Formats: sequence, structure tokens, C-alpha cells
Amino acid sequence: MIPLPSKKFKLIIILLFIIIIFFLVTKFATKKVPKMNDGDQIESILENKTKKAGEVVNLEEKAPTKTEIKKAIKVKPFICPLPQKEYEDMIFLNIGQETNLPDTTYIPKNLVKLEIESSTKNICLIKEAKEAFDLMVKEIKKDGLTIKASSGFRSYEYQKILLENAIKNGSEDANVSIAKAGYSEHQLGTAIDITSLSINYDSASGNFYKTKESDWLKKNAYLYGFIQSYPLGKEDITGYKSEPWHYRYVGIEKAKEIKDASLTITEFLGKLQN
Repeated sequence: MIPLPSKKFKLIIILLFIIIIFFLVTKFATKKVPKMNDGDQIESILENKTKKAGEVVNLEEKAPTKTEIKKAIKVKPFICPLPQKEYEDMIFLNIGQETNLPDTTYIPKNLVKLEIESSTKNICLIKEAKEAFDLMVKEIKKDGLTIKASSGFRSYEYQKILLENAIKNGSEDANVSIAKAGYSEHQLGTAIDITSLSINYDSASGNFYKTKESDWLKKNAYLYGFIQSYPLGKEDITGYKSEPWHYRYVGIEKAKEIKDASLTITEFLGKLQN
């Protein structure tokens, strides 16, 4: 007759069985930790409470401040592009459908970033135009109106992509609504597209023509050195469709001359250079 196993032996078998089950459950339940992406890193900051970049400090259960998060995330500051070489002053170049910049790499030497109150994104203009526009933004607010820049300086490459995309998307009037690369006032750093709160800051919108902000600019922009480049009814002169949002900085003195003579910028600069 085979002797029955003792109670001690039974306990050992049960214990071994429990250990094996625990090992298997732990092995298959454990997931591989993925590599952290930017979103994971931000969540990690929120969980670990970062004091400064590169130094993670546990602050118990207190939520991190905005300052702590900004210090932890290294954000490259936006800087306006710089010219690669010396260029002649192009501020009064009569650029248009038939006149282009002499160099595709042209960048004006004194580009500066607009104030956040004056723009919908990172936008650069030459220093004089930037200061004049910032002032105009403050002055129009006194009349209960709000404007911002939606576009300023554009490089040759950016302008090229802009036109190519319009053509690819089937725009039939792309060549009279978007300048060719190297032929754009925007590359001068003096042209600006303006939008307003009344149209939810839509960029280059035909609805801007109907706004109080547009009416105000037509009457007062010249006082700050800005003139509308492509006014309605002057398409045969400018070579472009009307753009009520597009203004170019020429300085207060010349803006007043253009306004008083009821000329377009194209006509005025053409006479100036003859």
C-alpha cells in the first residue's frame, strides 16, 4: 500500500504552485515602457514637478507652476531672419508683376518681430514699419477697433510655395492674387496683411473690405506711413486683384504725398524713379 503524502509535503507543493502562477502573471502583465515623445515628456514634468531644465525634483503632490514648466521645456525662441550679405536699400523699389528683386536671397537688414498685441503669429517687418504699425494698432483701439497683422516678411522660398500651392489647388486667378517669388512686396519687409477681431482674425479675407477697420485704415493709415497697395478699381495699374487687407509702409512723408495725389504706390514710385 502506497503511503499518503504528509501535510508538510502538500504545503510545499501548494506554495510552489502559487509561486509559479505569480511569476507567470507578473511576466505577461508587465508591458514594455515606450520611449517618451514630447507629449509624454510634458506629462512627466507635470507628475515629477520640474524645478528647472535637467533637474527633476519631487515636490510631493503640489502642481508645478507655469514658470517651472516653461523652464523645463526648452523652446527655441523665434528670431527674424538675417541677411546673408549686404544689399542696397530696397524700401522704395517699384516691385510688381514686371519688376523683381535683384537677388532671390534678399532679406532686409533690420527685420524685427512684431509685438504679440499686433500680430496673430510670429511676424517680422523692418524696424520702422514695425514701430509704425504697433502705434497704429494702439491708435485704432481708441476708436473701439482691433487690428492685427496676419502676414509680414516672406522669403523667396515661402512665396514660391504659396503660389505653387494655389495653382495646384486650382486657383484660376493665382497669378493676379499672389505675387511670383522674387516679385512680392512682402519680401521687402515693408508689406503687411491686416486682419481684425470683427472677422475673427481671418487672414487675407475678402470680408475685411466690409469692416469698420478697413474704412478706418483707408482714411487714416497714411498718417502712420502705410498705403493700400492694391486698391479696388486700380487692377489695370497694379497688376493685381484688389486686396483691402494689404498695406505697404513707405514712411509718413511719402504716404501723405501718395494720398494727396490719389495715386497708387505703383504710379508714385514709377514717377519717383523716372
